[in-house]
Amino acid sequence: MADSGDLLATLLADTEREIDAIASLPAHKRFARMVLLSLEREQVAAVAYSEELVASRLAALPVDPEVKELVSRVVKWTQRDEALHAQYMRGVLLQAGEPLPIGFVLARQAVGTVSGWVSAISHHDDSERWGIRRASVKAAIAAGKAIGRVPDGLADELTYRSFRQFCELSVALEESAVLSYERMLDLLDDDEHIETFSRILDDERRHSAVFSVLASSFTEDDRLADSVTVDDLAERIGAVSPWFLPARHRATTPLTAFGCGSRVHVERGDEGELASTMEQVVRAAGLEEIVRANPGPVAVRGQFMLGYHRDDRSTIVHPEAVEVLARLLRSWGATDVAVIETPMAYDRFFANRSVAEVAEYFGFDSPLYRIVDVSEDARSIGFERGLVSSGISATWADASVRIVLSKLKGDPVELAHLSLASLGGIGGRTDEHLYTDRLVDHRSALLMALDVAPPHFAIVDAWAPVADGPLGVMGCDDPADVRRFYAGADAVSVDAAVFADMGFDDSRRSEIHRQADQWFGSMATAVDVEGSPGPFEGFRTPQDTWWFRLVSALAAPVYLNLSLRGALFVPEMDTEAFPPIDSPSWFVRSVRRASQRVFGLRPPNARLA
Repeated sequence: MADSGDLLATLLADTEREIDAIASLPAHKRFARMVLLSLEREQVAAVAYSEELVASRLAALPVDPEVKELVSRVVKWTQRDEALHAQYMRGVLLQAGEPLPIGFVLARQAVGTVSGWVSAISHHDDSERWGIRRASVKAAIAAGKAIGRVPDGLADELTYRSFRQFCELSVALEESAVLSYERMLDLLDDDEHIETFSRILDDERRHSAVFSVLASSFTEDDRLADSVTVDDLAERIGAVSPWFLPARHRATTPLTAFGCGSRVHVERGDEGELASTMEQVVRAAGLEEIVRANPGPVAVRGQFMLGYHRDDRSTIVHPEAVEVLARLLRSWGATDVAVIETPMAYDRFFANRSVAEVAEYFGFDSPLYRIVDVSEDARSIGFERGLVSSGISATWADASVRIVLSKLKGDPVELAHLSLASLGGIGGRTDEHLYTDRLVDHRSALLMALDVAPPHFAIVDAWAPVADGPLGVMGCDDPADVRRFYAGADAVSVDAAVFADMGFDDSRRSEIHRQADQWFGSMATAVDVEGSPGPFEGFRTPQDTWWFRLVSALAAPVYLNLSLRGALFVPEMDTEAFPPIDSPSWFVRSVRRASQRVFGLRPPNARLA
């Protein structure tokens, strides 16, 4: 292995050459070349540090579980940073005044993906057996050297090394990224990009520093140095940034139990007993104590903008449940009850789809609460971590108590659209963060908002009709007849209890829960459930059949990248209440009709007609 100083010098020299080449270009070409370079490099790191590729290596370290937890958190949080950076770079290129062809941009990102995979396999797989994977890695390294994309000094390092050597290599790579962004900032003249690139530069400096901490703390045989204790390691990592530490090692706020685990209560009932069951579950789960201890306004994250037809209410919370909740909150001292919602993509295709209009259509009109449109209520705010997103609902942020009231629905990526998934939108329209040219994805935007204003309480409305199957989040022509409510002070635990009754023992199988665990750091997964839990009967999960699994696997990539920004896939809208804004093409109409019938995105009476 080359000396770490020699490797760093090689990488820095290579970076200098690349930036010098960019600086020599005409001014109008420099920015795109800088961002392309950054996209590829950030994608390399995002994949190389991915949990799936490094988990077995970290698990095999001959150190105490607490040390493994600390190291794993460093890698997870670094990977989250790098993925955010790569996504931002791609979005900038696709949103530019003269955007590059999407195929060209995605090809550069794909090169970064392959390079990251090669890096991870090379560093962490000590198998000497030849097979497809090892042959692919060797071939990729040889090709990279041949075209000058992999410097000789780096190519020599792409083999199985000790964990300490891996950390030393990471320091060198992060330092080359630091130099790259420092030089790029000298070439930028746009204030918005300068601010974001400066934040990314700060991230890269922290990555270098934290891997330096790990490199100096481990011996060549992958053990913790004799002079380093667990507390010492945690302190040194925390000095770089507290976000590199697992949640239990950080000073936590006493205002909310979010992610720390709490008791969950479940209540079942019969038809006609919604109000009494709802009241029983929130009382048993301790909501009254929370409201009385925090007098003032209450914000409820409701859910009705996914509704498309009165004959299919399986995608929205029950208006009666909101009314019962508001009545209880006021009786416990709430000075104001605001139900907040945010516009959805449907308003780009159909008229009368404002938050106020959809609320009126579905009967959310009680004098016990008011409806708040997040798009008219957003407040600019600076987030401590993350990128780009800058708004949050003022009503949500200022509330003495924040409650998320979600509707159980099948979801192809999240398994079920529950509390965490429903919190999307407290910072603004989620469809701004969905499609290929996004600067930040909707989950990261949500997690940034939760840093500032997490919920104090969560309720899941699993009261019939309930939209099941892989695309229940959009509509359901054959909803399940489930009648229960879940409630608790920790939204993560409430969701975990629902997942358990669906047959999933790890909530991190849901993408938002997996990313929240990465974001906040080792959230509680054990759940204490009281009341009437148990398996759902007649509820079809997105993983129940091979067809459901296939639909679930394809749904997100197709919708996010190939749906014409959502135009191809919409449920069978009540066009008398929500008339089309314009006349879609025959192709769009055909795909919509086919998807509505194949996936059940229409009211039950339409299926029976």
